[in-house]
Amino acid sequence: MSPPPTAAFDEHESIIWPVQSFTADHDFKSTHPAHLVLDRANSEFGLIYEIAPRVAVMAQFPDSDEPIFFQVSQTRAACSREGQTCKKVCVLVQHLQIDLEFATADDASDFLHMLGRLATKVGNLEFEVYEAQSYVPQELLHYCLDTDRLVQPQRP
Repeated sequence: MSPPPTAAFDEHESIIWPVQSFTADHDFKSTHPAHLVLDRANSEFGLIYEIAPRVAVMAQFPDSDEPIFFQVSQTRAACSREGQTCKKVCVLVQHLQIDLEFATADDASDFLHMLGRLATKVGNLEFEVYEAQSYVPQELLHYCLDTDRLVQPQRP
């Protein structure tokens, strides 16, 4: 089992986050849980699967066998929902979008903070972190013919 991502590590030691699932470019969806690995020496993130005890392989696109990874220097944005309970993060790279669902909301938050720190460290001035508004269902509006406007329904 990998150490928790919040533990203190050597400056260049890799950090591993458990990921419940991920999607790359809406074309490739993981079939089972994986790990997001940070190679701190190169500021790169990659996705790996454990295929047997102590045997792991890097996730690859099925049509090209290219590894699924991204460099912090090429990352343009990351987005998550506001609040303390969101486990999902969307990462935008120049020609790739990776949607990650972490095992816990704390893992997602730790990843976002680490990505932001690394983007600053490598001088990626184009990188931004966004917080999406949580979806809160609103009461449906109705079109009123008399006033020619949208109005909220009256409560009983």
